Amino acid sequence: MKRTFTFYRTFYERLPKNTPVTVGFENVTPSLLRKIEGFKSVYLHSGNWWRIENRKRTAENIFNSYVKLKKVCHVDAIMGINVPPKRVRKTYDIWNYPTELREQALKESLERTIRLKELVGNEVPIYFSYEVGTFEEAVKWYKL
Repeated sequence: MKRTFTFYRTFYERLPKNTPVTVGFENVTPSLLRKIEGFKSVYLHSGNWWRIENRKRTAENIFNSYVKLKKVCHVDAIMGINVPPKRVRKTYDIWNYPTELREQALKESLERTIRLKELVGNEVPIYFSYEVGTFEEAVKWYKL
């Protein structure tokens, strides 16, 4: 099996249409749709949790952006919905947060991504990634 790696650049309308690009679901507007039309390789980002309100980062909102986007360009994949642990310190060093908080965030992230998968079906892959705090958590969550 041949493995490949695709580097997606942040979308910029002057890029050649065969350049793999990424676009945030919250940016899928009529203006963006006109600019991105015809691009061959687009990755739909589910939004940065530190910048977009949690209530806006829903499976339904991301799915609606996907439906609009796929009408004008080829969507390779969608990013799953990551939810951060509840903030307990001034710094956001989630790797050092209590295990219970990280596990709660992982469970919510998986639930939201599963809901997105239910909406999307098998039309396009959904990539889910989440940083765990310890090797033991990685073994538990990702069954390494």
